[in-house]
Amino acid sequence: MLTASDILLLPYDPQFSRAGVQYACESLHFTYNRMGLDIPRRMTKIVAGIAFEMGMRRWLETEGIPYNRLGATPFTQPDLFDLALGGRRCDLKSYLIYNDKNIAALHADAGWALEAEALVPDDQFSSDRMNEHDLYVFGFVTAPRGDAAAPRGPGYFVHTPPAAQWANILHWQSLGPLALESNADRPLTVEIGGQDSTHAAVRERLPLPPRTRVPAQRDYFTVLYLAVPRPPQAQLGLHSPALGKPHIVEPKHWSNVWLNGQRLYLCGWINKHDFRRDCRLLVAGTPVRQYPRLATDNRALPMSHLRPMRELAELARQHAAGQRGV
Repeated sequence: MLTASDILLLPYDPQFSRAGVQYACESLHFTYNRMGLDIPRRMTKIVAGIAFEMGMRRWLETEGIPYNRLGATPFTQPDLFDLALGGRRCDLKSYLIYNDKNIAALHADAGWALEAEALVPDDQFSSDRMNEHDLYVFGFVTAPRGDAAAPRGPGYFVHTPPAAQWANILHWQSLGPLALESNADRPLTVEIGGQDSTHAAVRERLPLPPRTRVPAQRDYFTVLYLAVPRPPQAQLGLHSPALGKPHIVEPKHWSNVWLNGQRLYLCGWINKHDFRRDCRLLVAGTPVRQYPRLATDNRALPMSHLRPMRELAELARQHAAGQRGV
């Protein structure tokens, strides 16, 4: 059984958010919107997941715990595994805590997490994406949510053009020489990101003088996102000769997806076989400690039933030494 002293508290590095927002921008159109979230909340959830993974990897490296990268996960295939411990693939399950009351409770006492649920979406659990002895690792990311958080950190304001036109879903072809134009009275630097002819990620930053059309330097087959450090006060136009009609971005169409993370909590782990044996089904709408209600059906196990991370670390060391696996 897990205890409060087994839960590992890790510092949050803003670099985690920087990496997370970049990955979220590029992978958004390729992720399954299981929870039916709007785009800003989907992106924030992705950022939190990347932050949790980076925090765990930093802990492993700091502690000298051997692990394997299974190959960097392509942003077009975001559900692939990219971490293995003790010879077993790891599926990292992190939960973003943004409610001020819950953040305060968890920060005051890590034992708050023991009464939360270790959740795995039912459709994901029922698939064959994991072997029975592959591992789930569970934890939390705390970060205040909404406008109240914006003044305390940098901004990363994102707009995603409609995928039907700008993601080339039906016809893989160049969008032509793209150009952007800002109607703002002040200069604005815009990051544009998408894919080239080989489906690889491409991005660039374009300084936009007021009311001046500026051509992009790369050949884009998709435009996945536009990003700015502050919300523009005027319209922005994205022009593609292949599409004809320009895409107009109004000031209200930008969303701040920067995560002002505070802490990371590595709670515990369990293999899929044992999780299957002990879990129960919680249907959509069920309240759990970390969320007011579940958006989808989940398999669940109390966090207190997990095994400590220190135990997993020791098993990983033994496996690396050729003694035994997890």
